[in-house]
Amino acid sequence: MAFAKRKRGYPWLTGGDGGAYCNPCKKFYEGKHGKAQLSSGGLFVSQPFTNWKKSTGSNPKDNKLLKHQSSTAHKISLGISIQSDKLRNSGAGSVLSLLKNHSDEQKRDNFLVLKNFARVLYFLVYYELPHTTCSTPLLHLMQDCDYSGKIRQ
Repeated sequence: MAFAKRKRGYPWLTGGDGGAYCNPCKKFYEGKHGKAQLSSGGLFVSQPFTNWKKSTGSNPKDNKLLKHQSSTAHKISLGISIQSDKLRNSGAGSVLSLLKNHSDEQKRDNFLVLKNFARVLYFLVYYELPHTTCSTPLLHLMQDCDYSGKIRQ
């Protein structure tokens, strides 16, 4: 009964093992964020919160739920949880699939750059020109090969 009452005020609570855990912290807690220790990883993460008498009031000293909610570890875990949900709900797929798609795009871009480099090199070799002479046609070729549009300016 106490869990159900507190769940309304603290939606991140999830029940289990006769108490309550912090869902985002349990899911995303790693123990460290950079070099700073976030929390002990104990209460709300690996041990359930069961002392419901210490879950009321507006002072974090008296209210363990409020104290946990104010902690840096909880805020970071909650932020990660929200971003993870947004990513999952966007239909973008998993992080692995996003990385693979990005990698495939990068491969296509790199192939275009290599192809355009080969065209410029062929132009120079075919006309037996050093790059310092006949610059106008070479510049036009470079503009044609520039898929980013930076040279055309």
